Amino acid sequence: MKEEVIQFVGLNELSESDKAVVNRLSTEYHERVKRKLKNMTSLTVHIKCYKTAGKRQKYSLHLKCIIPGRIFESDKKAHGWQLEPVMKKGFESLLSQIEHALHLSSSWKKSYE
Repeated sequence: MKEEVIQFVGLNELSESDKAVVNRLSTEYHERVKRKLKNMTSLTVHIKCYKTAGKRQKYSLHLKCIIPGRIFESDKKAHGWQLEPVMKKGFESLLSQIEHALHLSSSWKKSYE
C-alpha cells in the first residue's frame, strides 16, 4: 500500500516551534481525513505568514485534498494571530466540506438497509 504524504507550502517561513505545531496538527488531522476518504491521493497545506510592523505575526492557511474525480478545499481562508487555532479552524472547515459533499454524517437511514 502506498503511503500518503502531506505536501507543505510556505513551511520555510516558519520558526522551528511553529513547524513542530504544523507537523503535529497536520498528521493528527490527516488521520481523520483518511478515515473519511478511503482513496485520498493528496493533501496540501499552504501556510502564509504576513510580516507586520508590530510584535505579532499573522498566519493564513489554505488546505486542498484531492481524491480521484474530486477536489476538496477549505471553504474559509483560516487566518489569525496564533497558529494552532488557525490550523484547527482550517482542518475543521475541510472536514466539514467533505462531510457535506459526501453525506457522511447523515442521520437519515435508507429504507432498504
